[in-house]
Amino acid sequence: MRRARLYCVGLLSMTSVLLLSGCGETKSYGVAPVSGRVTLDGKPLADARVTFFPQRAAGVNTAESAPEAMGTTDADGRYQLKTVFDDQGAAPGPSRVVISTLKQEYDPANSEAPPKVVANETVPKKYITGASQLEFNVPPSGTDAANFDLTSK
Repeated sequence: MRRARLYCVGLLSMTSVLLLSGCGETKSYGVAPVSGRVTLDGKPLADARVTFFPQRAAGVNTAESAPEAMGTTDADGRYQLKTVFDDQGAAPGPSRVVISTLKQEYDPANSEAPPKVVANETVPKKYITGASQLEFNVPPSGTDAANFDLTSK
């Protein structure tokens, strides 16, 4: 009897593992590789955060959305995007783009303290606000030419 109980418990455990392994996270969005270069007044913009916010297509009535994607420019202004879920690339389709060099640190010991500015903003406001004038349509096959030539005027 004891051997039969152990067999049932073992079989039940294996069945649970098999069932749960098929219940992994499924993505309702796709990603495509995206990279490019950012310049400000013709010069590479180093250490800037580039963020793509996917936009729903006009007329699409769905609750599904894709995650934002971001990357940081190197000394030559080049960047590659990753989603907030660490997928390489960004969701295909139209995105609003925000570019910023502002960096802040928060004091974990004092949540009431204002953040400390580590790097000042050098990007004009028209590119960093929620109403950013920048847009990019990510092709389903991806691109290495998501370039942005910003101007300070």
